[in-house]
Parts: sequence; C-alpha cells; structure tokens
Amino acid sequence: VQVASFKDAESAVKLREQLRLEGYEAFLSTLRRDDEVLHRVAVGPLLSETDAQQMRDALTLIVEQPARLMAFTN
Repeated sequence: VQVASFKDAESAVKLREQLRLEGYEAFLSTLRRDDEVLHRVAVGPLLSETDAQQMRDALTLIVEQPARLMAFTN
C-alpha cells in the first residue's frame, strides 16, 4: 500500500518512522521520472487484495490523505 510520495527524502523518512512506531512494516522506494525523483512510503507486502484494501483504508485515516494500492517489483 503506497501511503505517500515526497520530493524530499527527509519527509519520506519521517513518515516511514512514524508508521513503524505505530507497528506498520513501512519502507521507502525511489522513483525517477524525467528529471524528478520521488521518495515513496509504502507498507507491506500484503499478498491478499482484501488485506491490502483494509490496510489502505486504515492508513488513509492515519495520514489524512488517500493511500493507494500499488504493485511493487524488485
């Protein structure tokens, strides 16, 4: 579940740590698009779509912005 994305890494790290303190298995990934770099904060992995949807809804309430389901690859 992608919780948020930020242009600056510090904000992403701060949110990841907040989520970890609340018991979530949060991680960061970096997306390069054109000449822009985005630092994504996500929770997972979740193998069940139902579990992912429930997690998305819970995280949306915590961060007060819409979380979204994303497929991440290595």
